[in-house]
Amino acid sequence: MMTPVHDIWPGVAAGAGIALASTLPTGLVVRRLPSVIKSRDFLRLMVICEGMKWLLTAVMTGWLLSYFSALGMVVGFAVTYFGSYLGCFLIK
Repeated sequence: MMTPVHDIWPGVAAGAGIALASTLPTGLVVRRLPSVIKSRDFLRLMVICEGMKWLLTAVMTGWLLSYFSALGMVVGFAVTYFGSYLGCFLIK
């Protein structure tokens, strides 16, 4: 017997994948930075990375929305995205 929960899990996985894929470029850029960088250059770099991240998120969401449940994608994205920030705060 199929329940509504079974229909939402692929969307949750897709939303989680979008959250992880959108943060990957920023992580790779920050990893390659030198130890000391001017604050103006760092701010410019972070603005570019955030723009790329949200553009990638919008494009991937628009593409995958026709294949998966919208509610599942929102839940998967939110849990993964906010969970990663919470994990970073708890580690520090």
